[in-house]
Amino acid sequence: MLTMDMQNELKQWADQTADFYHRLAADLHYETAPVPSIYGQSDLTELTDCQLLVLGINPGAGSLYREQWREGRPTGDYLLHGNPELAEKKRKGESTFLQAFRTWSLYRRIRNILARGGVADVLDDTGRFAIENLVFFATKNVHEIPALIRPHWEACAAQTLRLADILKPRLILMLSADRALLPTALDWQPLVPQSMLHARWGDTPVLSIKHTAYPYGAAEMNLTGKVIGRLLSAPGCELSPAFVLENYPDEVDRFRQSLQARSESMQNRLRQRREVAMSVMNHLAARYPVCTHPDRPKDKAVKIGGGKLLLFTRDVKSDLIQIRHVSFERGKDYGHGLYLQEDALRHVLKRHGFQTKTPRLLGHYPHRPAPDVETAVADTLRLQDQLIPELEEICAE
Repeated sequence: MLTMDMQNELKQWADQTADFYHRLAADLHYETAPVPSIYGQSDLTELTDCQLLVLGINPGAGSLYREQWREGRPTGDYLLHGNPELAEKKRKGESTFLQAFRTWSLYRRIRNILARGGVADVLDDTGRFAIENLVFFATKNVHEIPALIRPHWEACAAQTLRLADILKPRLILMLSADRALLPTALDWQPLVPQSMLHARWGDTPVLSIKHTAYPYGAAEMNLTGKVIGRLLSAPGCELSPAFVLENYPDEVDRFRQSLQARSESMQNRLRQRREVAMSVMNHLAARYPVCTHPDRPKDKAVKIGGGKLLLFTRDVKSDLIQIRHVSFERGKDYGHGLYLQEDALRHVLKRHGFQTKTPRLLGHYPHRPAPDVETAVADTLRLQDQLIPELEEICAE
């Protein structure tokens, strides 16, 4: 059980954290500016012996602090009881926090990793683990951290880490291996290249791993699980690259082999896409006027629709074909009815499988894997031979 002193410290931390975020929101002019709302995740009042503190990067919401303020200023009790939606379900007896967490992909992935280190049982009791947000501002997703929040990221993270001073977990697990999203107050050191970083917060080890949304391979999950298992089952263990290599040589070797295989596979895919792009562009250049790519001067695009549209291929991971108006202006994004036959053109593109919800393009066709270059080229040309006449007909209206 948490001692009475720890419970009092936890309550004091929650009150201070609520005040900290309110002052910050006020300084950022939450009444008029898009300052995100705040909330936590775990019900910290359920903790009895916190062994694992998991800190995520963002909660994946998108509401505003001013909306929260209208319903009543967020208090320390609000943060203590965690995710408001889950807290309400708990209050109504609809589910416990553990039942809710078990439905999260984040929880299932962490448990899968911990199982490989023989310590998955830590996640079977909300008295033994807590999941929190490194920064309590409810940023919509990790790639859309508002610019007004970024300068305060370090201060927010430091406030959250003070929670570890009270709970004294055996391990703080951070779900990001991106240094740009990790507190610089910690002296981060590489533990396993291209996989894990480690540091210390006071006497507590801190391990930074890739977020659970990352497509982990079995080899990396095994190695990560073994390291976490050692930290949880043997408190006081001092981590270092040499320690990991000495204790888990087979797991390290398999992970390195998986990295090599993934690198070679990616290089082969990129090589194939370049060949496809070049073949398709040569075919198009024989039929349509060629011009310089508007964003990449070394690349080419072709003009279709009587020279009113640009069409070009790409060899990157996600997009194979992109289409937009020749007259596209960065200050006049799509979706505002400012371009020639935009709705009609997007309707046709969508019908052919293009993704059209983008501010800089009429549409882009997602990459479709093919067994070989010849098949990929043939499939792409077949699509374009069906699509271009329809686009040209609309542009002629």
